[in-house]
Amino acid sequence: MKRPPPPRALVMLLGRPNVGKSTLFNRLCGRRTSLVDNRPGCTRDVVEDVGRLSDLRFRLLDTPGLELSLYRRGVARSALAADPRHHQVFSKFATDFSGDDAVAALCQQMCARTERLLERYRDPARNPAGLLALFVIDAVQGVMPGDREMVELLRRKTVPSVLALNKCDAARAAVGHVEACAELGYDDCAAISAEQELGWADLYEALQPHVDAMNEVDAADTVVEEPPVAISVVGRPNVGKSTLLNALVGADRFLTAPFAGVTRDAVTAQSERFPNVLFTDTAGMRLLSSQTSTDRLQAEANQMARSSMRKANVCCLVLDAGLVEQATRETGSLRGALTDIEIKIIYEAAAVRGRPLMIALNKCDRLASPGDAARLVESVQARVRACAPDVRACPVLPLSALHLTDADASGLVDTARSLHRQWSTRVPTATFSYWLREFAARHPPPPGRTFAFGKQSTTRPPVFTIYGIPGTALPTSYQRQLINDSKATFGLEQVPVRVRFSSQRRR
Repeated sequence: MKRPPPPRALVMLLGRPNVGKSTLFNRLCGRRTSLVDNRPGCTRDVVEDVGRLSDLRFRLLDTPGLELSLYRRGVARSALAADPRHHQVFSKFATDFSGDDAVAALCQQMCARTERLLERYRDPARNPAGLLALFVIDAVQGVMPGDREMVELLRRKTVPSVLALNKCDAARAAVGHVEACAELGYDDCAAISAEQELGWADLYEALQPHVDAMNEVDAADTVVEEPPVAISVVGRPNVGKSTLLNALVGADRFLTAPFAGVTRDAVTAQSERFPNVLFTDTAGMRLLSSQTSTDRLQAEANQMARSSMRKANVCCLVLDAGLVEQATRETGSLRGALTDIEIKIIYEAAAVRGRPLMIALNKCDRLASPGDAARLVESVQARVRACAPDVRACPVLPLSALHLTDADASGLVDTARSLHRQWSTRVPTATFSYWLREFAARHPPPPGRTFAFGKQSTTRPPVFTIYGIPGTALPTSYQRQLINDSKATFGLEQVPVRVRFSSQRRR
Protein backbone atom coordinates (compact mmCIF):
# COMPACT_ATOMS: atom_id res chain seq x y z
CA MET A 1 0.00 0.00 0.00
CA LYS A 2 1.35 3.38 -1.02
CA ARG A 3 1.00 6.50 1.04
CA PRO A 4 2.10 10.12 0.59
CA PRO A 5 5.85 10.57 1.02
CA PRO A 6 6.90 12.13 4.33
CA PRO A 7 8.23 15.69 4.20
CA ARG A 8 11.96 16.01 3.74
CA ALA A 9 12.25 19.49 5.20
CA LEU A 10 13.60 19.44 8.75
CA VAL A 11 13.00 22.40 11.07
CA MET A 12 14.56 22.47 14.56
CA LEU A 13 13.19 24.79 17.27
CA LEU A 14 16.01 26.34 19.31
CA GLY A 15 16.12 28.92 22.10
CA ARG A 16 16.59 29.58 25.78
CA PRO A 17 14.35 27.95 28.40
CA ASN A 18 10.74 29.10 28.68
CA VAL A 19 10.55 31.19 25.50
CA GLY A 20 7.55 29.23 24.16
CA LYS A 21 9.16 26.59 21.92
CA SER A 22 6.91 23.75 23.05
CA THR A 23 3.77 25.88 22.69
CA LEU A 24 4.83 26.80 19.15
CA PHE A 25 5.66 23.14 18.46
CA ASN A 26 2.18 22.00 19.51
CA ARG A 27 0.49 24.74 17.46
CA LEU A 28 2.39 23.84 14.30
CA CYS A 29 1.77 20.11 14.80
CA GLY A 30 -1.92 20.64 15.48
CA ARG A 31 -1.91 18.53 18.64
CA ARG A 32 -0.44 18.46 22.13
CA THR A 33 2.64 16.40 21.38
CA SER A 34 5.05 18.21 23.70
CA LEU A 35 4.49 19.02 27.37
CA VAL A 36 4.03 22.70 28.21
CA ASP A 37 4.58 24.30 31.61
CA ASN A 38 5.44 27.76 32.96
CA ARG A 39 8.45 26.31 34.76
CA PRO A 40 11.70 26.16 32.74
CA GLY A 41 13.18 22.73 32.08
CA CYS A 42 9.91 21.01 31.21
CA THR A 43 11.18 19.76 27.82
CA ARG A 44 14.15 17.43 28.23
CA ASP A 45 14.28 15.14 25.21
CA VAL A 46 14.12 16.12 21.55
CA VAL A 47 10.54 15.53 20.36
CA GLU A 48 9.72 15.06 16.66
CA ASP A 49 6.45 15.35 14.74
CA VAL A 50 5.14 16.61 11.41
CA GLY A 51 4.52 20.36 11.38
CA ARG A 52 2.07 22.17 9.11
CA LEU A 53 1.67 25.84 8.30
CA SER A 54 -0.85 26.47 5.54
CA ASP A 55 0.45 24.38 2.60
CA LEU A 56 3.89 23.82 4.15
CA ARG A 57 4.72 20.37 5.58
CA PHE A 58 7.96 19.66 7.42
CA ARG A 59 9.52 17.51 10.11
CA LEU A 60 9.62 19.57 13.29
CA LEU A 61 11.92 19.05 16.29
CA ASP A 62 11.27 20.51 19.74
CA THR A 63 14.47 20.82 21.78
CA PRO A 64 15.24 21.59 25.44
CA GLY A 65 15.82 25.22 26.36
CA LEU A 66 19.56 25.87 26.44
CA GLU A 67 21.76 28.35 28.29
CA LEU A 68 24.96 27.26 26.58
CA SER A 69 27.58 29.07 28.66
CA LEU A 70 26.04 27.95 31.95
CA TYR A 71 25.61 24.35 30.83
CA ARG A 72 29.20 24.05 29.63
CA ARG A 73 30.50 25.33 32.97
CA GLY A 74 28.63 22.57 34.80
CA VAL A 75 25.86 24.76 36.30
CA ALA A 76 26.26 23.00 39.64
CA ARG A 77 26.54 26.27 41.55
CA SER A 78 25.34 28.65 38.85
CA ALA A 79 22.38 31.00 38.89
CA LEU A 80 20.51 28.53 36.70
CA ALA A 81 20.88 25.72 39.21
CA ALA A 82 19.84 28.08 41.99
CA ASP A 83 16.56 28.88 40.20
CA PRO A 84 13.88 27.19 42.36
CA ARG A 85 11.70 26.65 39.29
CA HIS A 86 14.39 24.36 37.85
CA HIS A 87 14.49 22.37 41.07
CA GLN A 88 10.70 21.91 40.94
CA VAL A 89 11.02 20.23 37.55
CA PHE A 90 14.48 18.63 37.49
CA SER A 91 15.27 17.35 40.96
CA LYS A 92 11.84 16.39 42.28
CA PHE A 93 12.62 12.69 41.91
CA ALA A 94 16.41 12.89 42.34
CA THR A 95 16.37 11.12 45.68
CA ASP A 96 20.04 10.03 45.51
CA PHE A 97 21.50 13.36 44.38
CA SER A 98 21.56 16.93 45.56
CA GLY A 99 19.41 19.30 43.56
CA ASP A 100 22.42 21.09 42.07
CA ASP A 101 24.04 17.84 40.94
CA ALA A 102 20.79 16.64 39.34
CA VAL A 103 20.36 19.89 37.41
CA ALA A 104 24.02 19.87 36.36
CA ALA A 105 23.99 16.31 35.02
CA LEU A 106 20.73 16.70 33.10
CA CYS A 107 21.53 20.12 31.64
CA GLN A 108 24.92 18.96 30.38
CA GLN A 109 23.31 15.95 28.72
CA MET A 110 20.68 18.11 27.04
CA CYS A 111 23.25 20.59 25.74
CA ALA A 112 25.53 17.86 24.37
CA ARG A 113 22.62 15.98 22.77
CA THR A 114 21.27 19.09 21.01
CA GLU A 115 24.71 19.96 19.63
CA ARG A 116 25.15 16.37 18.39
CA LEU A 117 21.79 16.55 16.61
CA LEU A 118 22.84 19.79 14.94
CA GLU A 119 25.98 18.06 13.70
CA ARG A 120 24.02 15.00 12.57
CA TYR A 121 21.29 16.77 10.64
CA ARG A 122 23.57 19.29 8.95
CA ASP A 123 25.58 16.40 7.50
CA PRO A 124 24.48 15.97 3.83
CA ALA A 125 25.35 12.28 3.94
CA ARG A 126 22.81 11.64 6.70
CA ASN A 127 20.28 14.34 5.89
CA PRO A 128 20.49 15.31 2.20
CA ALA A 129 17.58 17.75 2.42
CA GLY A 130 19.37 19.92 4.97
CA LEU A 131 18.37 21.56 8.25
CA LEU A 132 16.68 24.85 9.14
CA ALA A 133 16.84 26.26 12.68
CA LEU A 134 13.78 28.20 13.87
CA PHE A 135 15.36 30.37 16.57
CA VAL A 136 12.81 31.59 19.16
CA ILE A 137 13.28 34.69 21.36
CA ASP A 138 11.04 35.97 24.18
CA ALA A 139 9.67 39.40 23.19
CA VAL A 140 9.07 40.29 26.84
CA GLN A 141 12.69 39.72 27.89
CA GLY A 142 14.28 40.90 24.65
CA VAL A 143 17.73 39.79 23.48
CA MET A 144 19.65 38.07 26.27
CA PRO A 145 23.28 36.85 26.44
CA GLY A 146 22.07 33.28 25.91
CA ASP A 147 20.44 34.33 22.63
CA ARG A 148 23.71 35.75 21.34
CA GLU A 149 25.52 32.52 22.25
CA MET A 150 22.92 30.49 20.36
CA VAL A 151 23.36 32.65 17.24
CA GLU A 152 27.13 32.19 17.45
CA LEU A 153 26.65 28.41 17.67
CA LEU A 154 24.39 28.35 14.58
CA ARG A 155 26.80 30.45 12.56
CA ARG A 156 29.80 28.40 13.67
CA LYS A 157 28.07 25.25 12.48
CA THR A 158 26.79 27.00 9.32
CA VAL A 159 23.16 26.14 10.02
CA PRO A 160 20.67 28.42 8.22
CA SER A 161 18.15 29.93 10.63
CA VAL A 162 14.98 31.99 10.85
CA LEU A 163 14.28 34.29 13.81
CA ALA A 164 10.88 34.21 15.55
CA LEU A 165 10.02 36.79 18.21
CA ASN A 166 7.44 35.06 20.42
CA LYS A 167 4.96 36.41 23.00
CA CYS A 168 4.33 39.58 20.97
CA ASP A 169 0.76 39.64 22.31
CA ALA A 170 2.00 40.41 25.84
CA ALA A 171 1.50 43.95 27.11
CA ARG A 172 5.09 43.98 28.34
CA ALA A 173 6.53 43.21 24.90
CA ALA A 174 8.31 46.41 23.95
CA VAL A 175 8.23 47.55 20.35
CA GLY A 176 11.94 48.26 20.56
CA HIS A 177 12.72 44.56 20.92
CA VAL A 178 11.95 43.97 17.24
CA GLU A 179 14.61 46.49 16.27
CA ALA A 180 16.96 45.06 18.90
CA CYS A 181 17.01 41.76 16.98
CA ALA A 182 19.05 43.50 14.31
CA GLU A 183 22.06 43.21 16.58
CA LEU A 184 21.87 39.43 16.10
CA GLY A 185 22.50 39.91 12.38
CA TYR A 186 19.01 39.08 11.06
CA ASP A 187 17.50 41.29 8.39
CA ASP A 188 14.00 40.53 9.63
CA CYS A 189 12.12 38.44 12.16
CA ALA A 190 8.65 36.90 12.43
CA ALA A 191 6.76 38.61 15.28
CA ILE A 192 4.38 35.92 16.55
CA SER A 193 2.34 34.73 19.51
CA ALA A 194 2.31 30.93 19.69
CA GLU A 195 -0.27 31.00 22.49
CA GLN A 196 -2.72 33.20 20.56
CA GLU A 197 -1.72 31.91 17.08
CA LEU A 198 -0.84 35.39 15.86
CA GLY A 199 1.73 36.30 13.20
CA TRP A 200 1.37 33.08 11.21
CA ALA A 201 1.57 35.00 7.90
CA ASP A 202 4.98 36.45 8.85
CA LEU A 203 6.19 33.03 9.98
CA TYR A 204 4.97 31.44 6.73
CA GLU A 205 6.80 34.06 4.67
CA ALA A 206 10.02 33.37 6.60
CA LEU A 207 9.79 29.55 6.38
CA GLN A 208 8.35 29.08 2.89
CA PRO A 209 11.47 29.45 0.70
CA HIS A 210 13.56 27.17 2.94
CA VAL A 211 10.89 24.47 3.37
CA ASP A 212 9.97 24.38 -0.32
CA ALA A 213 13.62 24.02 -1.30
CA MET A 214 14.18 21.14 1.15
CA ASN A 215 10.97 19.36 0.12
CA GLU A 216 11.86 19.18 -3.57
CA VAL A 217 11.81 15.49 -4.53
CA ASP A 218 12.18 13.60 -7.77
CA ALA A 219 9.33 11.54 -9.10
CA ALA A 220 11.30 8.39 -8.31
CA ASP A 221 11.39 9.38 -4.65
CA THR A 222 7.60 9.30 -4.32
CA VAL A 223 7.57 5.48 -4.17
CA VAL A 224 6.79 4.77 -0.53
CA GLU A 225 7.15 1.50 1.35
CA GLU A 226 4.83 0.06 3.97
CA PRO A 227 4.44 2.05 7.19
CA PRO A 228 7.01 1.08 9.87
CA VAL A 229 6.16 -0.99 12.93
CA ALA A 230 5.65 1.41 15.84
CA ILE A 231 6.82 0.09 19.23
CA SER A 232 5.84 2.02 22.36
CA VAL A 233 8.09 1.28 25.35
CA VAL A 234 6.21 1.75 28.62
CA GLY A 235 6.62 0.96 32.30
CA ARG A 236 7.02 2.50 35.72
CA PRO A 237 9.86 4.96 36.43
CA ASN A 238 13.54 4.00 36.46
CA VAL A 239 13.26 0.50 34.98
CA GLY A 240 15.62 1.31 32.08
CA LYS A 241 13.28 2.25 29.21
CA SER A 242 15.47 5.07 27.84
CA THR A 243 18.66 3.04 28.27
CA LEU A 244 17.11 0.14 26.36
CA LEU A 245 16.01 2.41 23.54
CA ASN A 246 19.44 4.05 23.27
CA ALA A 247 20.90 0.56 22.86
CA LEU A 248 18.32 -0.35 20.20
CA VAL A 249 18.70 2.91 18.28
CA GLY A 250 22.48 2.71 18.53
CA ALA A 251 22.91 6.32 19.66
CA ASP A 252 22.55 8.48 22.74
CA ARG A 253 19.14 9.70 21.58
CA PHE A 254 17.12 9.57 24.81
CA LEU A 255 17.94 11.34 28.07
CA THR A 256 19.00 9.00 30.89
CA ALA A 257 19.91 9.42 34.56
CA PRO A 258 20.40 7.13 37.58
CA PHE A 259 17.22 8.46 39.20
CA ALA A 260 13.55 8.37 38.27
CA GLY A 261 11.38 10.98 36.61
CA VAL A 262 13.76 12.14 33.85
CA THR A 263 11.63 11.41 30.77
CA ARG A 264 8.47 13.51 30.42
CA ASP A 265 7.43 13.56 26.75
CA ALA A 266 6.68 10.62 24.48
CA VAL A 267 9.75 10.72 22.22
CA THR A 268 9.89 8.81 18.92
CA ALA A 269 13.07 7.90 17.03
CA GLN A 270 14.09 5.62 14.18
CA SER A 271 17.12 3.35 14.12
CA GLU A 272 19.49 2.97 11.18
CA ARG A 273 19.95 -0.63 12.26
CA PHE A 274 16.21 -1.36 12.17
CA PRO A 275 15.01 1.12 9.52
CA ASN A 276 11.41 -0.10 9.35
CA VAL A 277 10.78 0.23 13.10
CA LEU A 278 9.79 3.32 15.10
CA PHE A 279 10.68 3.34 18.81
CA THR A 280 8.81 5.58 21.25
CA ASP A 281 10.14 6.31 24.74
CA THR A 282 7.55 7.31 27.34
CA ALA A 283 7.56 8.76 30.83
CA GLY A 284 7.48 6.34 33.75
CA MET A 285 3.83 5.90 34.71
CA ARG A 286 2.72 6.30 38.31
CA LEU A 287 -0.50 5.72 40.16
CA LEU A 288 -1.60 9.24 41.07
CA SER A 289 -2.56 9.32 44.73
CA SER A 290 -4.20 12.24 46.51
CA GLN A 291 -0.71 13.60 47.27
CA THR A 292 0.55 13.47 43.67
CA SER A 293 -2.67 14.13 41.75
CA THR A 294 -1.98 17.87 41.94
CA ASP A 295 1.23 17.44 39.92
CA ARG A 296 -0.03 18.45 36.48
CA LEU A 297 3.20 17.45 34.75
CA GLN A 298 3.01 13.85 36.02
CA ALA A 299 -0.67 13.62 35.06
CA GLU A 300 0.08 14.87 31.55
CA ALA A 301 3.07 12.55 31.26
CA ASN A 302 0.80 9.60 32.14
CA GLN A 303 -1.69 10.75 29.52
CA MET A 304 1.02 11.04 26.86
CA ALA A 305 2.18 7.51 27.64
CA ARG A 306 -1.40 6.25 27.19
CA SER A 307 -1.67 8.16 23.92
CA SER A 308 1.56 6.54 22.77
CA MET A 309 0.07 3.10 23.42
CA ARG A 310 -2.97 4.04 21.35
CA LYS A 311 -0.78 5.05 18.38
CA ALA A 312 1.54 2.03 18.64
CA ASN A 313 1.40 -1.27 16.77
CA VAL A 314 3.14 -3.12 19.63
CA CYS A 315 3.56 -2.19 23.30
CA CYS A 316 6.71 -3.24 25.16
CA LEU A 317 6.41 -3.24 28.95
CA VAL A 318 9.80 -2.98 30.69
CA LEU A 319 10.27 -4.58 34.12
CA ASP A 320 13.20 -4.35 36.53
CA ALA A 321 14.34 -7.93 37.20
CA GLY A 322 15.85 -6.95 40.54
CA LEU A 323 12.61 -5.42 41.77
CA VAL A 324 10.60 -8.41 40.52
CA GLU A 325 12.90 -10.80 42.38
CA GLN A 326 12.72 -8.74 45.56
CA ALA A 327 8.91 -8.45 45.43
CA THR A 328 8.32 -12.15 44.79
CA ARG A 329 10.69 -13.04 47.61
CA GLU A 330 9.02 -10.65 50.08
CA THR A 331 5.46 -11.62 49.18
CA GLY A 332 6.19 -15.33 48.82
CA SER A 333 3.77 -15.51 45.87
CA LEU A 334 3.44 -14.63 42.19
CA ARG A 335 1.49 -11.48 43.04
CA GLY A 336 4.75 -9.62 43.49
CA ALA A 337 5.81 -10.26 39.89
CA LEU A 338 3.74 -7.29 38.68
CA THR A 339 2.88 -4.10 40.53
CA ASP A 340 -0.52 -2.41 40.38
CA ILE A 341 0.64 0.18 37.83
CA GLU A 342 2.12 -2.56 35.61
CA ILE A 343 -1.15 -4.51 35.70
CA LYS A 344 -2.96 -1.29 34.82
CA ILE A 345 -0.59 -0.72 31.87
CA ILE A 346 -1.22 -4.26 30.59
CA TYR A 347 -4.98 -3.73 30.87
CA GLU A 348 -4.75 -0.38 29.08
CA ALA A 349 -2.66 -1.80 26.24
CA ALA A 350 -4.46 -5.09 25.66
CA ALA A 351 -8.04 -4.83 26.90
CA VAL A 352 -8.68 -1.12 26.21
CA ARG A 353 -6.46 -0.42 23.18
CA GLY A 354 -6.33 -3.94 21.74
CA ARG A 355 -2.55 -3.73 21.23
CA PRO A 356 -0.24 -6.76 21.27
CA LEU A 357 2.09 -6.80 24.25
CA MET A 358 5.61 -8.00 24.89
CA ILE A 359 7.53 -7.78 28.17
CA ALA A 360 11.24 -6.96 28.48
CA LEU A 361 12.68 -8.20 31.76
CA ASN A 362 15.55 -5.72 32.11
CA LYS A 363 18.64 -5.65 34.37
CA CYS A 364 19.06 -9.44 34.33
CA ASP A 365 22.81 -8.90 34.50
CA ARG A 366 22.37 -7.95 38.16
CA LEU A 367 20.86 -11.32 39.12
CA ALA A 368 22.95 -13.80 41.05
CA SER A 369 22.79 -16.60 38.45
CA PRO A 370 21.41 -17.16 34.92
CA GLY A 371 18.86 -19.58 36.36
CA ASP A 372 17.26 -16.73 38.29
CA ALA A 373 16.31 -15.02 35.02
CA ALA A 374 14.51 -18.13 33.74
CA ARG A 375 12.67 -18.47 37.05
CA LEU A 376 11.57 -14.82 36.97
CA VAL A 377 10.37 -15.20 33.38
CA GLU A 378 8.14 -18.08 34.48
CA SER A 379 6.84 -16.02 37.41
CA VAL A 380 5.97 -13.07 35.19
CA GLN A 381 4.28 -15.33 32.62
CA ALA A 382 2.21 -17.00 35.33
CA ARG A 383 1.15 -13.62 36.74
CA VAL A 384 0.15 -12.38 33.27
CA ARG A 385 -1.94 -15.51 32.69
CA ALA A 386 -3.75 -14.86 35.96
CA CYS A 387 -4.51 -11.15 35.48
CA ALA A 388 -4.58 -10.55 31.71
CA PRO A 389 -6.36 -13.31 29.73
CA ASP A 390 -6.27 -11.23 26.52
CA VAL A 391 -2.48 -11.55 26.33
CA ARG A 392 -1.93 -14.63 28.48
CA ALA A 393 0.73 -15.93 26.06
CA CYS A 394 2.61 -12.67 25.57
CA PRO A 395 6.39 -13.18 25.15
CA VAL A 396 8.72 -12.29 28.04
CA LEU A 397 12.33 -11.53 27.05
CA PRO A 398 15.16 -11.46 29.64
CA LEU A 399 17.89 -8.94 28.76
CA SER A 400 20.20 -6.22 30.00
CA ALA A 401 19.82 -2.76 28.42
CA LEU A 402 23.30 -1.69 29.56
CA HIS A 403 24.90 -4.75 27.94
CA LEU A 404 22.43 -5.42 25.13
CA THR A 405 23.77 -8.07 22.76
CA ASP A 406 23.05 -8.20 19.04
CA ALA A 407 21.04 -11.37 19.60
CA ASP A 408 18.87 -9.72 22.27
CA ALA A 409 18.29 -6.60 20.15
CA SER A 410 17.37 -8.61 17.06
CA GLY A 411 15.23 -10.96 19.13
CA LEU A 412 13.23 -8.08 20.59
CA VAL A 413 12.60 -6.50 17.18
CA ASP A 414 11.79 -9.86 15.55
CA THR A 415 9.31 -10.59 18.34
CA ALA A 416 7.63 -7.22 17.78
CA ARG A 417 7.37 -7.90 14.03
CA SER A 418 5.89 -11.33 14.71
CA LEU A 419 3.28 -9.81 17.03
CA HIS A 420 2.49 -7.19 14.37
CA ARG A 421 1.95 -9.90 11.73
CA GLN A 422 -0.41 -11.79 14.06
CA TRP A 423 -2.23 -8.56 14.88
CA SER A 424 -2.72 -7.87 11.14
CA THR A 425 -3.97 -11.37 10.27
CA ARG A 426 -7.01 -11.65 7.98
CA VAL A 427 -8.94 -14.97 8.12
CA PRO A 428 -11.14 -15.77 5.08
CA THR A 429 -14.87 -15.98 5.84
CA ALA A 430 -15.14 -19.54 4.51
CA THR A 431 -12.26 -20.68 6.72
CA PHE A 432 -13.70 -19.03 9.82
CA SER A 433 -17.22 -20.40 9.19
CA TYR A 434 -15.81 -23.93 8.76
CA TRP A 435 -13.95 -23.62 12.08
CA LEU A 436 -17.10 -22.30 13.74
CA ARG A 437 -19.09 -25.39 12.66
CA GLU A 438 -16.32 -27.65 13.93
CA PHE A 439 -16.18 -25.82 17.26
CA ALA A 440 -19.97 -26.00 17.70
CA ALA A 441 -19.82 -29.75 17.04
CA ARG A 442 -17.14 -30.20 19.72
CA HIS A 443 -18.66 -27.70 22.17
CA PRO A 444 -22.41 -27.36 21.51
CA PRO A 445 -23.96 -23.98 22.41
CA PRO A 446 -26.91 -23.83 24.86
CA PRO A 447 -29.94 -25.98 23.92
CA GLY A 448 -32.12 -24.41 21.26
CA ARG A 449 -29.30 -22.16 20.01
CA THR A 450 -27.25 -22.54 16.83
CA PHE A 451 -24.63 -20.46 15.10
CA ALA A 452 -25.64 -19.20 11.64
CA PHE A 453 -22.23 -18.11 10.32
CA GLY A 454 -19.25 -15.96 11.26
CA LYS A 455 -16.69 -13.68 9.65
CA GLN A 456 -13.79 -11.42 10.51
CA SER A 457 -14.92 -7.80 10.76
CA THR A 458 -11.61 -5.96 11.18
CA THR A 459 -7.91 -6.42 11.87
CA ARG A 460 -5.58 -4.65 14.31
CA PRO A 461 -6.88 -6.11 16.56
CA PRO A 462 -8.61 -9.09 14.94
CA VAL A 463 -12.36 -8.82 15.53
CA PHE A 464 -14.71 -11.70 14.62
CA THR A 465 -18.50 -11.38 14.43
CA ILE A 466 -20.64 -14.50 14.98
CA TYR A 467 -24.28 -14.43 13.90
CA GLY A 468 -27.26 -16.40 15.13
CA ILE A 469 -26.88 -16.18 18.91
CA PRO A 470 -26.80 -12.99 21.03
CA GLY A 471 -23.93 -12.69 23.45
CA THR A 472 -26.30 -12.56 26.41
CA ALA A 473 -27.35 -16.15 25.67
CA LEU A 474 -23.81 -17.51 26.07
CA PRO A 475 -22.04 -17.95 29.43
CA THR A 476 -18.82 -15.99 29.88
CA SER A 477 -16.86 -19.25 30.23
CA TYR A 478 -18.18 -20.44 26.86
CA GLN A 479 -17.22 -17.15 25.18
CA ARG A 480 -13.72 -17.35 26.65
CA GLN A 481 -13.38 -20.97 25.45
CA LEU A 482 -14.45 -19.91 21.95
CA ILE A 483 -11.93 -17.04 21.88
CA ASN A 484 -9.05 -19.25 23.09
CA ASP A 485 -9.89 -21.94 20.51
CA SER A 486 -10.01 -19.40 17.69
CA LYS A 487 -6.65 -17.93 18.76
CA ALA A 488 -5.04 -21.38 18.82
CA THR A 489 -6.54 -22.34 15.45
CA PHE A 490 -5.52 -19.20 13.55
CA GLY A 491 -2.14 -18.59 15.21
CA LEU A 492 -3.25 -15.59 17.26
CA GLU A 493 -2.29 -16.82 20.74
CA GLN A 494 -0.07 -13.84 21.55
CA VAL A 495 -2.36 -10.96 20.54
CA PRO A 496 -5.74 -9.69 21.77
CA VAL A 497 -8.73 -11.08 19.86
CA ARG A 498 -12.29 -9.79 20.17
CA VAL A 499 -15.46 -11.70 19.34
CA ARG A 500 -18.84 -10.06 18.92
CA PHE A 501 -22.18 -11.84 18.81
CA SER A 502 -25.35 -10.91 16.92
CA SER A 503 -28.82 -12.44 16.94
CA GLN A 504 -29.12 -11.69 13.21
CA ARG A 505 -29.17 -14.91 11.14
CA ARG A 506 -28.96 -13.55 7.57
CA ARG A 507 -26.05 -11.95 5.78
